[in-house]
Amino acid sequence: MTDGILDGVRILEWGEFVSGPWTSRLLADMGADVIKIEQPGVGDSSRRAGPFPGDVPDDEKSGLFLYLNWNKRSVTLDLHHPESRNIFDKLVAQSDVLIENHPPSQTRDLGISYESLKKINPGLLMVSLSPFGQTGPYSDYAASELILFHAGGIGYETPIGEVTDRERQQPLKGPGYQSYFMAGWIAALSTMVGLFHKQTNGVGQYIDISEQEAIASTQRPNITRYSYAGEVYHREAMGGARFKQCKDGYFAGFGALGNDSMWQKLCAVIGNPEWTKKKIYENQASRREHASEIDPKIAEWMMRYTKAELFEMGQQGGLSCFPVNTVEDVYATEQYQYRGFFFRKLHILWQVLMHIPGFRFTFLLTSQVLGLELRCWESIPSLFWGN
Repeated sequence: MTDGILDGVRILEWGEFVSGPWTSRLLADMGADVIKIEQPGVGDSSRRAGPFPGDVPDDEKSGLFLYLNWNKRSVTLDLHHPESRNIFDKLVAQSDVLIENHPPSQTRDLGISYESLKKINPGLLMVSLSPFGQTGPYSDYAASELILFHAGGIGYETPIGEVTDRERQQPLKGPGYQSYFMAGWIAALSTMVGLFHKQTNGVGQYIDISEQEAIASTQRPNITRYSYAGEVYHREAMGGARFKQCKDGYFAGFGALGNDSMWQKLCAVIGNPEWTKKKIYENQASRREHASEIDPKIAEWMMRYTKAELFEMGQQGGLSCFPVNTVEDVYATEQYQYRGFFFRKLHILWQVLMHIPGFRFTFLLTSQVLGLELRCWESIPSLFWGN
């Protein structure tokens, strides 16, 4: 593997499921030497989350586990056991960073804290991720991705711009593990800053990441409206549907609600038909009031074309528009193909050629594309085993 910008940095990951493992995975992609700790006999719970080849559960073949944990080495330790705890302390002493995402109550019960570990390694950078952070009245509360998505205030808006009946259309949860992944991104960034601080000042740090705060930090303008005017953003649609059907799926970006410049561009794309020239359609506020009569006309025109055709016409016309892509569409997108985002790797256990999402770090000035060799994609090698 090409040396990365974190070559020579050792990270000890005592992580579970998504947020902690994702944090260290990002840093491993940048060249860090990551040692992952798992519980003997059961391992990381993402091993049992799937998806699995042929939908047959197998701890060694979980797509989620493999995606979150490539480029790492592994050790199994039961930190309740004195011998394992001794090994853990030795690993801490030899590491630059410790990343963990266990409940604060669990770390307290085990006597694992930054104050105790910095006695072993004064320069240690410790990063803790938890649902609500290490302090405050919720710090010991449990939470799932569903809870965090709504505790962070994102879920109230869903489905965004499409609510026509508040009582019947309940708020939704975003797909996947958005809170966990966002927390991991923030934790990885914080780790980079902490390593820079350590390099310049010679001291370690303790970094406390709240997964609730991570997802709340992605808030749309609703939080600005509330902070400025005390206004709670309503869930109801503000006019016509944002997503409209076309010949082979759905498409977004064509509608009555755009600003006046976008409206003029849209009219040009659809051929400036006579109905678009009405006086009442000249400004955005009036179009919003008449969206129920404008959008059906646009939708009728869109049904003549495919997503690809609409995308090409819209982009050529200067419109911010996009197709609603399926996973198959994403893999076939020429932009991804051109940039090499997906690449092929033969999985030794499955004997299947996988098309894997690529890496996000390309250093053009150094001709470095990090992580092209997946050191541990086949299986995570163990250093030693603890009881």
